[in-house]
Amino acid sequence: MLPEFQVYHTLGTRGSTYTSGAAGFAVHLFDEDGGPGRYLHLLGIAVSPRTAIWQNRLGEVFVISQGQGYEFGVHDKWADPAGKGATLSLRHIDWEETQLGARMLGKASMDQLHMGWSWSVNGAGYLVWLLGLDIATLHLPGDRASEIQLALGMKTVF
Repeated sequence: MLPEFQVYHTLGTRGSTYTSGAAGFAVHLFDEDGGPGRYLHLLGIAVSPRTAIWQNRLGEVFVISQGQGYEFGVHDKWADPAGKGATLSLRHIDWEETQLGARMLGKASMDQLHMGWSWSVNGAGYLVWLLGLDIATLHLPGDRASEIQLALGMKTVF
């Protein structure tokens, strides 16, 4: 079992922009002969209402409260070429308070199918870069929408 910490910044086609942090663990399942090692991972996700100087958004709605959620999926890590990997996972995040203009709206949530690719500059890597392509369903107050999201991040590997 390995601890895992991630940070992603995400941009969506309907205007979503937010930074998420995640912590959890990965369980080594098996190694394929000449192929990747496979891991099952479970992460708790937190999304701050603000990223640096801007307010985070979910579609056209601003998030006022901290978002919380989870991610579970599988991650393949290749030995050759060293430091490369791919992830397929499901994510869910909830927010208690949202706002549109001056009007408070209430709860919102998001479900994602996350496809990610990872690489390490030095091969084995303690710092791994992440690129994600997500298909997201936004459950906004009074509305439901889908969007494609592109994410760039990093994670630690122990």
